[in-house]
Amino acid sequence: DKYEKARLIRLIKWAEIAVMCLASIGFLSGNLKLLLGVLFLMGTQSAFFGPIKYGILPQYLQKDELVGGNGLIQMSTFLAILQGTILGGILIGLGQRGTQTLCATVLLVSLCGYLASRALPRAAPSQPDLTFDWNLLRQTWRLGRLASRDHADCLPNMLAIAWFYFIGAVYLTFTPIFVRDLLHGPAPMATLMLTAFSIGIGIGSVLCEFLVRRQGTFRLVVYGAILIFLAGMDLFLASPSTETFAVGNSVGAFLETWQGWRITCDITLIGTAGGLFVVPLYAHLQQRSQPGNRARVFAAQNVIDALSVMLGSLFVLAVLYGVQWLNADRSWLFLTLNVAHLLCVTPVLWLWHKRLRERP
Repeated sequence: DKYEKARLIRLIKWAEIAVMCLASIGFLSGNLKLLLGVLFLMGTQSAFFGPIKYGILPQYLQKDELVGGNGLIQMSTFLAILQGTILGGILIGLGQRGTQTLCATVLLVSLCGYLASRALPRAAPSQPDLTFDWNLLRQTWRLGRLASRDHADCLPNMLAIAWFYFIGAVYLTFTPIFVRDLLHGPAPMATLMLTAFSIGIGIGSVLCEFLVRRQGTFRLVVYGAILIFLAGMDLFLASPSTETFAVGNSVGAFLETWQGWRITCDITLIGTAGGLFVVPLYAHLQQRSQPGNRARVFAAQNVIDALSVMLGSLFVLAVLYGVQWLNADRSWLFLTLNVAHLLCVTPVLWLWHKRLRERP
């Protein structure tokens, strides 16, 4: 909010190139401690980049273009995660030559990111007289107060976005366990599930711009929430018990079965519903937040999202221990998540609808 955002993005992309140089050194030397440090630095770099990425869009786009712009960002983000996951796994599996190719790839991608940032138009600072506090705990507390007090009508949006990341963390954490213990499939099947989920989010994100003109932001979010619940319940019903399903040793054998296609389609639908759910929320948050505080509101959103991802992972751990104690199938995690989705998202959407009526 204090500085010119396009210049900040270019500086952050320079930092990304430097971090990828460290990553290359870590991979080539096999230094695990250095790679863990690089992972921390990449998380830090993303924390800087995220609020600017979402805060700069309203300075480039008209209000009726925000849903489409956010849809493209969500689609490209999840497809990039998918491509990186697949390519990284393939290259690491090729030994030393693959490691060298991996290092060249991350350096090339980070350089391309910087070159793309050179094309960004200037985005004037929205609050140049802002005083920054270097005390992280105090500044984080102020971010929370800013979001809850000065942007009270944004709070339901922020909670709903955080819930999307909670659900995503649960599905992505549980997928390898689901493939191994219930489907008895090979490791590439987990990649298939991740692919289906990511493609689904991409489809939902792209559909948002078309559907929001017909249905409106709030209805689209409600439809996305309902579809998440319905597809999740069908995934629970389609999931096999531990003893009744064995897929063999290939993804092809899994997709030759009706149950395999049903599970894959359910995961794709959950991703599509997630895109329909979260993209309008980002656009609405950009519209409602005050220009001078917009990037800091998204910084507060980042803090909440990070906590949601952590809680999602703990949720998977707790439910798995619970079903083991009850001697139940692990697919009951899907039922538990869907019940939690119904209980959590309903009051948030009701609160949002109430705020909309108070301030249309």
